[in-house]
Amino acid sequence: MSLNISLKTLVNTSDFTGVVEVIDVKKDDKCGYLITANSLKSFKGEIVNSHFWVRNKNDLIKNHKKYFAILKRSQMRGICNQNLLSSGKRYQTFFPIKDMGELYILANRGSFMASSDSISYYPVGYVKIIQVVDQRIYAFGKWKEIEDAILKFQ
Repeated sequence: MSLNISLKTLVNTSDFTGVVEVIDVKKDDKCGYLITANSLKSFKGEIVNSHFWVRNKNDLIKNHKKYFAILKRSQMRGICNQNLLSSGKRYQTFFPIKDMGELYILANRGSFMASSDSISYYPVGYVKIIQVVDQRIYAFGKWKEIEDAILKFQ
């Protein structure tokens, strides 16, 4: 299966795109992780009541606070609060931001930063570095380049 989803498509179809600071994380066995966060910067939309779902645990780094988020209205009807925003389950739309002298976002599974097969990462395009963090392999994309691309979409 090939996702081949672009940053532009994700941003254009999102209900919220921006940078958030995570305040609290609560695990729910059926719905994922209920995140309480402050919006630090919004390119599109707003987070309602400071809550949203992160559907894949691989998108979270323990005790990490700052993330780039591309969220849509939750489609988890009946079980979870369907009015809340949520991250992607099949592909990554919630990315830790790491300061290494410059800011980078970290991708660890299928995302807009992946190569054409949707699962491999190479130092091309947005990807500048490949590195192991918390025993997982991440592709690092320069935040400035990603932010500049988002601003051009608007």
